[in-house]
Amino acid sequence: MKRFLSFKLFLLTATFLLSYLNSYAQNVTRIWRGNFFTADGNNYKFEVQIEQKGTKISGVSYSYLSTVFYGKATLTGSFSKSSQKALVEEIKTVEVRMSDYSVPCIMKCSFVYTKSGREEFLEGSFTSKHEKNSFGAKKGDDCGSGTVYLRRVTTSDFPVEPFL
Repeated sequence: MKRFLSFKLFLLTATFLLSYLNSYAQNVTRIWRGNFFTADGNNYKFEVQIEQKGTKISGVSYSYLSTVFYGKATLTGSFSKSSQKALVEEIKTVEVRMSDYSVPCIMKCSFVYTKSGREEFLEGSFTSKHEKNSFGAKKGDDCGSGTVYLRRVTTSDFPVEPFL
């Protein structure tokens, strides 16, 4: 009987420890939505749909004013569970619904993951470069920089990617 209770206590402790470690080993596979603010004071909506496998991140992002005025890009990056930091880089624009006077830019974001109660956040900074030659802008020219604030959400303003 004593061995049975010891084994039961061991199983209970092991289960608790595994659930604790699993909750600490953050995975950022989710939909994240919020805003980015440019250094010159502009404010845009920003949504990323991220899939994480190990330390690698992939997915899509939407920079937008509305669901009919946006740019969609594919992204890649990495997430460090030990530092709780993510680096996300848009690779290329795959869909654009903007005015003829808008110039597509691709962003590079550096995030820190935080959790407050049940809320989860990715916050940090971004830089951006022109992706294509248009309106006299050269590919790689500076498109601006600023700050990004995202919160984990359960729904998307856009179609949800199959990996979610």
